[in-house]
Amino acid sequence: AKARGGGGGAKGKGKGASKADDDDEGEEPEASSGGEVGEGARLEIPALSKRMDSCIDQFKKDLAPLKPGRATPGMLDHVAVPQPDGAGTAPLLSLGRVIVRDAQKLEVTVFDPAMAAAVAKAIGAAGLELNPTFERNVVHVPLPRITAEQRRALVKTVQQLAEKSKMSVRKVRQAALKQAKALEKSMGKDEVKRLEKDVQDLTDATVKKLGEVSAAKEKELLED
Repeated sequence: AKARGGGGGAKGKGKGASKADDDDEGEEPEASSGGEVGEGARLEIPALSKRMDSCIDQFKKDLAPLKPGRATPGMLDHVAVPQPDGAGTAPLLSLGRVIVRDAQKLEVTVFDPAMAAAVAKAIGAAGLELNPTFERNVVHVPLPRITAEQRRALVKTVQQLAEKSKMSVRKVRQAALKQAKALEKSMGKDEVKRLEKDVQDLTDATVKKLGEVSAAKEKELLED
Protein backbone atom coordinates (compact mmCIF):
# COMPACT_ATOMS: atom_id res chain seq x y z
CA ALA A 1 0.00 0.00 0.00
CA LYS A 2 1.23 3.52 -0.78
CA ALA A 3 2.00 5.56 2.30
CA ARG A 4 2.23 9.26 3.03
CA GLY A 5 3.29 11.14 6.12
CA GLY A 6 5.35 10.25 9.11
CA GLY A 7 6.63 12.08 12.08
CA GLY A 8 7.31 15.33 12.21
CA GLY A 9 6.61 37.78 -26.23
CA ALA A 10 7.64 38.52 -29.72
CA LYS A 11 5.27 36.75 -32.04
CA GLY A 12 7.87 35.62 -34.61
CA LYS A 13 5.15 35.24 -37.25
CA GLY A 14 5.96 34.79 -40.89
CA LYS A 15 6.92 31.77 -42.95
CA GLY A 16 8.15 29.86 -39.91
CA ALA A 17 5.12 30.63 -37.78
CA SER A 18 2.61 27.91 -37.02
CA LYS A 19 0.11 26.77 -34.44
CA ALA A 20 2.47 27.67 -31.58
CA ASP A 21 1.72 31.34 -32.35
CA ASP A 22 -2.00 31.03 -31.65
CA ASP A 23 -3.33 33.08 -28.75
CA ASP A 24 0.13 34.56 -28.17
CA GLU A 25 -1.34 37.81 -26.87
CA GLY A 26 -0.96 39.20 -23.39
CA GLU A 27 1.54 38.64 -20.63
CA GLU A 28 3.25 35.28 -20.59
CA PRO A 29 3.88 33.35 -17.36
CA GLU A 30 7.40 32.50 -16.32
CA ALA A 31 8.62 29.46 -18.21
CA SER A 32 9.21 26.44 -16.03
CA SER A 33 12.53 25.99 -17.85
CA GLY A 34 14.44 28.29 -15.58
CA GLY A 35 14.52 31.64 -17.40
CA GLU A 36 15.25 33.29 -20.70
CA VAL A 37 18.20 32.81 -23.03
CA GLY A 38 20.89 35.47 -22.78
CA GLU A 39 21.10 37.63 -25.91
CA GLY A 40 24.89 37.64 -25.95
CA ALA A 41 25.32 33.88 -25.91
CA ARG A 42 25.32 31.54 -28.89
CA LEU A 43 21.95 29.92 -29.45
CA GLU A 44 22.34 26.21 -28.77
CA ILE A 45 19.44 24.08 -30.01
CA PRO A 46 20.18 21.11 -27.65
CA ALA A 47 20.04 23.47 -24.66
CA LEU A 48 16.84 25.01 -25.99
CA SER A 49 15.38 21.51 -26.35
CA LYS A 50 16.10 20.83 -22.68
CA ARG A 51 14.31 24.02 -21.66
CA MET A 52 11.26 23.04 -23.67
CA ASP A 53 11.38 19.48 -22.31
CA SER A 54 11.25 20.96 -18.82
CA CYS A 55 7.91 22.55 -19.74
CA ILE A 56 6.58 19.08 -20.60
CA ASP A 57 7.99 17.62 -17.37
CA GLN A 58 6.34 20.36 -15.31
CA PHE A 59 3.02 19.78 -17.08
CA LYS A 60 3.17 16.09 -16.19
CA LYS A 61 3.87 16.98 -12.56
CA ASP A 62 0.91 19.37 -12.53
CA LEU A 63 -1.35 16.60 -13.87
CA ALA A 64 -0.23 13.94 -11.40
CA PRO A 65 -2.62 14.90 -8.55
CA LEU A 66 -5.65 14.81 -10.88
CA LYS A 67 -7.14 11.37 -10.33
CA PRO A 68 -10.55 10.05 -11.45
CA GLY A 69 -11.92 9.18 -8.03
CA ARG A 70 -8.93 7.07 -7.04
CA ALA A 71 -7.44 7.25 -3.58
CA THR A 72 -3.98 8.83 -3.28
CA PRO A 73 -2.20 9.81 -0.04
CA GLY A 74 -1.52 13.28 -1.42
CA MET A 75 -5.24 14.09 -1.39
CA LEU A 76 -4.96 14.96 2.30
CA ASP A 77 -1.69 16.91 2.19
CA HIS A 78 -3.40 20.27 2.64
CA VAL A 79 -5.61 19.24 5.58
CA ALA A 80 -4.95 21.28 8.75
CA VAL A 81 -6.18 19.98 12.09
CA PRO A 82 -7.17 22.43 14.87
CA GLN A 83 -5.18 21.89 18.05
CA PRO A 84 -7.10 21.05 21.25
CA ASP A 85 -5.52 23.93 23.17
CA GLY A 86 -6.72 26.40 20.53
CA ALA A 87 -3.16 27.22 19.52
CA GLY A 88 -3.69 27.20 15.78
CA THR A 89 -3.59 24.14 13.54
CA ALA A 90 -1.19 21.34 12.67
CA PRO A 91 -0.69 19.61 9.31
CA LEU A 92 -2.45 16.26 9.21
CA LEU A 93 0.80 14.62 8.11
CA SER A 94 2.40 15.60 11.40
CA LEU A 95 -0.37 13.85 13.34
CA GLY A 96 -0.76 10.58 11.47
CA ARG A 97 0.26 8.26 8.66
CA VAL A 98 -1.92 8.12 5.52
CA ILE A 99 -2.15 4.90 3.52
CA VAL A 100 -4.17 3.77 0.52
CA ARG A 101 -6.33 0.85 1.64
CA ASP A 102 -7.76 0.34 -1.85
CA ALA A 103 -8.73 2.41 -4.91
CA GLN A 104 -11.69 3.93 -3.09
CA LYS A 105 -10.46 4.20 0.48
CA LEU A 106 -7.78 5.97 2.53
CA GLU A 107 -6.89 5.27 6.15
CA VAL A 108 -5.15 7.58 8.58
CA THR A 109 -3.40 6.03 11.56
CA VAL A 110 -3.37 8.84 14.12
CA PHE A 111 -0.36 8.80 16.41
CA ASP A 112 -2.37 10.12 19.39
CA PRO A 113 -5.78 8.38 19.65
CA ALA A 114 -7.13 11.44 21.45
CA MET A 115 -6.74 13.39 18.18
CA ALA A 116 -8.62 10.90 15.96
CA ALA A 117 -11.95 12.72 16.22
CA ALA A 118 -10.33 16.08 15.40
CA VAL A 119 -8.52 14.56 12.42
CA ALA A 120 -11.74 13.04 11.06
CA LYS A 121 -13.58 16.33 11.50
CA ALA A 122 -10.81 18.29 9.75
CA ILE A 123 -10.85 15.93 6.78
CA GLY A 124 -14.62 16.28 6.52
CA ALA A 125 -14.32 20.08 6.56
CA ALA A 126 -11.48 20.26 4.02
CA GLY A 127 -13.71 20.82 0.99
CA LEU A 128 -13.07 17.38 -0.47
CA GLU A 129 -16.66 16.15 -0.10
CA LEU A 130 -15.46 13.27 2.11
CA ASN A 131 -17.26 11.72 5.07
CA PRO A 132 -14.64 10.03 7.27
CA THR A 133 -15.33 7.90 10.31
CA PHE A 134 -12.94 6.80 13.03
CA GLU A 135 -12.41 3.86 15.33
CA ARG A 136 -9.88 4.24 18.11
CA ASN A 137 -6.83 5.78 16.39
CA VAL A 138 -7.76 4.86 12.79
CA VAL A 139 -9.68 7.27 10.57
CA HIS A 140 -11.45 5.62 7.61
CA VAL A 141 -11.86 7.83 4.54
CA PRO A 142 -14.03 6.31 1.79
CA LEU A 143 -14.07 8.10 -1.55
CA PRO A 144 -17.39 8.57 -3.34
CA ARG A 145 -17.54 7.55 -6.96
CA ILE A 146 -16.76 10.47 -9.19
CA THR A 147 -19.68 11.98 -11.09
CA ALA A 148 -19.76 12.89 -14.78
CA GLU A 149 -19.84 16.56 -13.82
CA GLN A 150 -16.72 16.15 -11.68
CA ARG A 151 -14.96 14.37 -14.53
CA ARG A 152 -15.75 17.25 -16.88
CA ALA A 153 -14.40 19.70 -14.30
CA LEU A 154 -11.14 17.74 -14.09
CA VAL A 155 -10.84 17.72 -17.89
CA LYS A 156 -11.29 21.49 -17.91
CA THR A 157 -8.47 21.79 -15.38
CA VAL A 158 -6.24 19.66 -17.62
CA GLN A 159 -6.97 21.93 -20.57
CA GLN A 160 -6.15 25.03 -18.51
CA LEU A 161 -2.86 23.51 -17.36
CA ALA A 162 -2.04 22.55 -20.95
CA GLU A 163 -2.57 26.13 -22.13
CA LYS A 164 -0.38 27.42 -19.30
CA SER A 165 2.38 25.02 -20.39
CA LYS A 166 2.05 26.09 -24.03
CA MET A 167 2.44 29.70 -22.93
CA SER A 168 5.65 28.73 -21.13
CA VAL A 169 6.93 27.10 -24.33
CA ARG A 170 6.07 30.24 -26.31
CA LYS A 171 8.05 32.31 -23.81
CA VAL A 172 11.12 30.12 -24.33
CA ARG A 173 10.58 30.36 -28.11
CA GLN A 174 10.22 34.13 -27.95
CA ALA A 175 13.53 34.51 -26.09
CA ALA A 176 15.30 32.17 -28.54
CA LEU A 177 14.06 34.05 -31.61
CA LYS A 178 15.13 37.33 -30.05
CA GLN A 179 18.57 35.90 -29.44
CA ALA A 180 18.83 34.54 -32.98
CA LYS A 181 17.93 37.97 -34.39
CA ALA A 182 20.69 39.55 -32.28
CA LEU A 183 23.23 37.21 -33.89
CA GLU A 184 22.42 38.31 -37.46
CA LYS A 185 25.41 40.63 -37.83
CA SER A 186 27.93 38.00 -36.75
CA MET A 187 26.31 34.96 -38.41
CA GLY A 188 24.53 36.30 -41.47
CA LYS A 189 20.89 36.21 -42.48
CA ASP A 190 20.92 32.68 -43.90
CA GLU A 191 22.28 31.16 -40.69
CA VAL A 192 19.79 33.12 -38.61
CA LYS A 193 16.92 31.89 -40.78
CA ARG A 194 18.12 28.32 -40.26
CA LEU A 195 18.21 28.86 -36.51
CA GLU A 196 14.74 30.40 -36.54
CA LYS A 197 13.41 27.38 -38.42
CA ASP A 198 15.05 25.03 -35.91
CA VAL A 199 13.46 26.97 -33.06
CA GLN A 200 10.04 26.86 -34.71
CA ASP A 201 10.31 23.13 -35.48
CA LEU A 202 11.27 22.42 -31.87
CA THR A 203 8.41 24.58 -30.61
CA ASP A 204 5.89 22.77 -32.82
CA ALA A 205 7.16 19.38 -31.65
CA THR A 206 6.91 20.42 -28.00
CA VAL A 207 3.40 21.81 -28.38
CA LYS A 208 2.38 18.59 -30.14
CA LYS A 209 3.78 16.54 -27.26
CA LEU A 210 1.89 18.68 -24.74
CA GLY A 211 -1.28 18.01 -26.70
CA GLU A 212 -0.64 14.27 -26.63
CA VAL A 213 -0.05 14.28 -22.87
CA SER A 214 -3.18 16.36 -22.36
CA ALA A 215 -5.32 14.07 -24.53
CA ALA A 216 -4.09 10.96 -22.70
CA LYS A 217 -4.92 12.51 -19.32
CA GLU A 218 -8.37 13.59 -20.49
CA LYS A 219 -9.07 10.05 -21.71
CA GLU A 220 -7.97 8.63 -18.34
CA LEU A 221 -10.27 11.02 -16.46
CA LEU A 222 -13.29 10.26 -18.62
CA GLU A 223 -12.96 6.48 -18.43
CA ASP A 224 -14.47 4.43 -15.61
